[in-house]
Order: sequence, then C-alpha cells, then structure tokens
Amino acid sequence: MSVETSSAPASEFEFTLKEQWAIHQAFLDYIEVATRGDTDLPQPTIEITILEKIEDGDFSFTAFELDRLRYECDHHATSEYAPERDREPARSVVEKIDSRCQASVGR
Repeated sequence: MSVETSSAPASEFEFTLKEQWAIHQAFLDYIEVATRGDTDLPQPTIEITILEKIEDGDFSFTAFELDRLRYECDHHATSEYAPERDREPARSVVEKIDSRCQASVGR
C-alpha cells in the first residue's frame, strides 16, 4: 500500500545488498518504535513507503523521501543499538545521498 509522497522528480540510486539490508533494518526499527503506544512519534506513513520501495527493489526517491532515508541511515550508523555489520553500509548510504545532493547543488 504505497502512498504517493509528491509529484516532485525522483532520484534513482543503486544500493548494494548490504546497504539495502541496513536501510531495511533502520526503517523496521523506526516503524517498530513509531507504532508502539508509548511514543509521540507520528505514524510512519512515509517510512512504510520507503521500506516497501526497498523491498520491491525500487530505489527511486523524492527529495522528501531522501531526507528521511538519509536521516534514518545516519541515525542507524551511529546507534549503539544497530548491529555492527549495518553501520558501515548505513554510512555508505548517507555518503551516496550527500554526494548526489552536492552534485545537484553544483549544477
């Protein structure tokens, strides 16, 4: 049940299997926390959309989705609760997004 987040152009990315797994885990963790009864986090609508895209092998993201993807991967890369094996791939995702965004600004 994907939700269209905007009509803005999307950016295509390629992620390794390790990066895909780190993204997947980061978003599963967020969704688990956001859907608990003891949190003030908003319902994870966009996060579910991103998770579904990753599961479908669709690595095309709007600017808003990229912002969420970058934030969650950056958090996952530095979290003491994230498995050690996920930290470097999560950092790599952040670097890919940053690199793409810097290239766009330079145009």
